[in-house]
Amino acid sequence: MANPQLENGHTRIANEILDALIAANLSGHEFRIALLIIRKTYGFQKCEDTVSLSQMMKATGFKKIRCSQVINKLQLQNIVTVTENCNGLYKKYKFNKDLDVWAIPLQKSVTVTEKRYRPLQKSVTTKETITKERKDIVPHTQIIDLYHQELTSMPKIKSWTPSRQSLLRTTWNGNPEYQTLEAWQKLFTDIREHMPFLQGQSSNGHKPFYADLEWIVKPSNFIKIIEGKYKEKSKPTKGFYDNWPQQ
Repeated sequence: MANPQLENGHTRIANEILDALIAANLSGHEFRIALLIIRKTYGFQKCEDTVSLSQMMKATGFKKIRCSQVINKLQLQNIVTVTENCNGLYKKYKFNKDLDVWAIPLQKSVTVTEKRYRPLQKSVTTKETITKERKDIVPHTQIIDLYHQELTSMPKIKSWTPSRQSLLRTTWNGNPEYQTLEAWQKLFTDIREHMPFLQGQSSNGHKPFYADLEWIVKPSNFIKIIEGKYKEKSKPTKGFYDNWPQQ
């Protein structure tokens, strides 16, 4: 007969966090992975720690690809944050106890008064509704991966803080044409191929400047980038007679 005791180990967690997790509209898989991160951090009196996908697989019984999908979803929802990413070799995770920045709706108890035998109105999910819900979810992790992939010489992102998330969310929501990963990959490629100034290549003797992802997604900077204000001016090509031998 099992008989767990506090003396054999326990996890200290604020009731407010438990209440928030209970009220959050999480799937069963998301809830279990969130609890796993809490167990691996708060359970050892830590704020953050390295948790591998193999550990997640062993604890939950999920397949590796499913663990990766769920942890990415929790990051998008700002419930779990990556505090250190060493070129994808390992990641340190932290449970985000700033409940105000969680990007998920909380369940609310609603009292509905209806006359007897009166049919209830059904909510219909349309294509427009689905598209709007998808656009409201900012793919932070995927955009960071594209930044690292396309701009290898730029400063690496080690911590994507709530303030940085807020900047990216503002830029994402304010620019509908950049609400796809394809558009962001094209943007980063454009920076790599046509904007050397943002990559530390200064031709006027000034100190090299490197635009990291936080600088790029700042709304005022982002507008200048997409308007081409940092693009290198093309040098005038020589005409046919310019190379003609002098007499």
